[in-house]
Amino acid sequence: MAASKDSASFFALAINADATNRMEKLQGDKLARGLEQLVKDVQEETEQQLSILTVSELSSINAGREFVTKLNWSCEVDNIKGQENILTAFDPKVWEQLAVKEIEESGKDKESGDYFISAEGRYLAVKLKHKETGMTLMYFSVHLPHKSNREKAYGILHEAIVSYGQDVDSVMIGGDWNMKPNEILEKFDNTPAKGKENLEFKLALSSDVPGGTSTGGRTIDNFALLQRKQGNQKVSFGRTQIMLEKQAEYTSHAPILAEVKLNKSEANSEAVSEGSTSERAKESFGSSEPRES
Repeated sequence: MAASKDSASFFALAINADATNRMEKLQGDKLARGLEQLVKDVQEETEQQLSILTVSELSSINAGREFVTKLNWSCEVDNIKGQENILTAFDPKVWEQLAVKEIEESGKDKESGDYFISAEGRYLAVKLKHKETGMTLMYFSVHLPHKSNREKAYGILHEAIVSYGQDVDSVMIGGDWNMKPNEILEKFDNTPAKGKENLEFKLALSSDVPGGTSTGGRTIDNFALLQRKQGNQKVSFGRTQIMLEKQAEYTSHAPILAEVKLNKSEANSEAVSEGSTSERAKESFGSSEPRES
């Protein structure tokens, strides 16, 4: 087997497709063709380095699967609440999907060997391995509530990302947080979770940007990275682009594009076994309430 590379980079794209869900009802092939073209436009701009995608507020699971098939990508897509679906897609030439094992089903949360979805935490999580570098990544597509139950939803998400942060090289979260950057950072700092002190957290957009990412000038769409301070793989954000020219097509949000840079660290860290899930992760995913540290 060829040795893994010491550094690499990739792009991730997050689209809140609320125009397909609430504003203008788009279904089937029309939606699939439109999303396919949007992603291909971004692929061209990033010279095919786009390899991870979040689509939230998706009105049609079938259309989601159809456009991902047109890209020759893989995806996990499921219903998250009411008529709202959420999708994570990735390029299998870049990423190998690992099993998410032994997660207990609780309440509205659903168990799966390939992904995990939490209706109360408002996320869909997949576990991936970067083929060039060997980095393991737990990727969360999110759409947190506007107000009602947002505290509860963030608490569940927080416990999940911190728990998995102990077991993989990096955790990445992308989507509509319905919180400004300073609010996200404050929530992370002030929400307790066991082992959080060993992790570092960073945002692609660390402060509000002119014009925002959504109507009303709000900067509420974002990407975050979470990693062990002493890990053997280091991730950081490169350039981030808010695609305002795409805002009116399928969403009242501007799609957000983020570059992620991967570099091996000289720091020694405990090896991460592929497909494993910690006891902390099992406990947090098996509970509908955030656990106190």
